[in-house]
Amino acid sequence: MKPYRKAYVLIAHGSRAKESGEAFRAFTRQFQTLYPKRRVVGAFLDLEKPDVPEALEICAADKVHEIVIVPLMLFPGRHVKTDIPVLISKFNAGHPEIAIHYAGPLADNKILLRLVCSQAGRTPVRKLKRAGRKSDAVPGI
Repeated sequence: MKPYRKAYVLIAHGSRAKESGEAFRAFTRQFQTLYPKRRVVGAFLDLEKPDVPEALEICAADKVHEIVIVPLMLFPGRHVKTDIPVLISKFNAGHPEIAIHYAGPLADNKILLRLVCSQAGRTPVRKLKRAGRKSDAVPGI
């Protein structure tokens, strides 16, 4: 086991769709390649493991000194504003020696707006079939 001083915990919502969890795990592995000297742990709020408390305990077991928690959620909804901070507080009470930093929602970063504009500009419009309609064009597009 590598000695890590700092860790990142990336948090996804969790899904019953197998491909969703696989995509998140692949993203976490890609993120790890950008920070090879840091511990990177992916966690889920629901339905999949490890959950957030387990991910934080993995970091504690690795004796990290600092954890940056990054929810991969766009907007400041209930999970970002309440659920995750409660989990952080519970963990911090048992591990006051570990510094915790909370990144907040992704929409707080102006880079996200540029990313969405880029994605909208380069992605061809897909025609979708709508139930009960003969046309395969999506209205309004």
